[in-house]
Amino acid sequence: MIPAIPKLTFEMAFIILVLLFTANWLTSAEESPLQSLAWPGCPDTCGNLTNIPYPFGIGRGCFLDPRYEIDCQQTRSPVLKNLSVVVLDISLPSSSESPGLIKVRQPISYSHLNCTTKLQNDAPVDLRASNSVFKYSQSQNYLVAGGCDSLALMAGANTPWAVVGCKSSCGRNKSLGFDQCSSGIGCCMTSIPDEIREYKMEFKTLDGQAIRPGDAECRYAFLVERTWWHKANLNNLPLDVPVVLEWAITNYEDELLSNQKNMRSNDNSASCRTYSTPGVPNLTYCSCNQGYRGNYFLPQGCQDIDECKEKPDLNCRGKCVNRPGSYNCVDNKIMAMIEMDLSVLRGAVSTLMLPKGDVELTWWEEDQSLLYDLPR
Repeated sequence: MIPAIPKLTFEMAFIILVLLFTANWLTSAEESPLQSLAWPGCPDTCGNLTNIPYPFGIGRGCFLDPRYEIDCQQTRSPVLKNLSVVVLDISLPSSSESPGLIKVRQPISYSHLNCTTKLQNDAPVDLRASNSVFKYSQSQNYLVAGGCDSLALMAGANTPWAVVGCKSSCGRNKSLGFDQCSSGIGCCMTSIPDEIREYKMEFKTLDGQAIRPGDAECRYAFLVERTWWHKANLNNLPLDVPVVLEWAITNYEDELLSNQKNMRSNDNSASCRTYSTPGVPNLTYCSCNQGYRGNYFLPQGCQDIDECKEKPDLNCRGKCVNRPGSYNCVDNKIMAMIEMDLSVLRGAVSTLMLPKGDVELTWWEEDQSLLYDLPR
């Protein structure tokens, strides 16, 4: 005898179908571990540099283009091979409105060699060889300079209109850092122009005059990561400091990515945005959307985050049901009604008379599946 089936609303029947499908899918799906951000089968660590994300990579076939190649040298110091600069950290774009970031090590410039233990005054890293893939970050760096009676100027060869500098007078500060240099006594600091890819430092006196031969005063200047400088309190200048570069992909790299077999354009898990600047190739920022994580640039693209499992503090009233990129909170009363109706539906074949028409639900115990026929 087929048990009596209570009348349900069309909306409740639809909820049943959705929850059954979701429950079966969640039960059958294995919980996947956090994926590496590197190209499959490639190393993602070199020395202290960990979780290297594609399009960067170590070794043949592990990077998108030679401009993103990381050379893991015998000293275990990771070097961005195209620019010959030591890499400290790499991060993917945090959104389609922001670039990726790469932190590198860069030397300090001095007014003359007697001010440093180095045998030569190393030049800042020239980023022009990257064909606009990299640039010095305006939002992440400061220009810092110091010395008595010092005016330090920074000018880029590709941006002659953008000259920036700061002045410092003599002071009694025995240490250097954000707090000490904010006043301009002993050292000074300022923000930098945008679109800087190459620059040189020039030192003058406070009144703008060239430094005379034989002037023994040591003057210095350098770019430095803002976050690092906010916390710095140095008794002596280090040999080099961290500097942040911005990175992106151009139309060329975008074409390389589109030629790969991938899932990037098959869903709504990621977003890309292209920016145009006169005289510079178009730059594209791509990242995973909210509710997803991973690496857009890999073939598997971005993966859904199961908020119900990973965020116990959601304060979800009722049952938390994961959805692609999000989640739903289903009221306990509705869940109780659904569970009661499902217990009746199991093992039965019935037609439910609904206000909007007939919905035929058939539960097959053999494969735990539910067939349905919505009204036409």
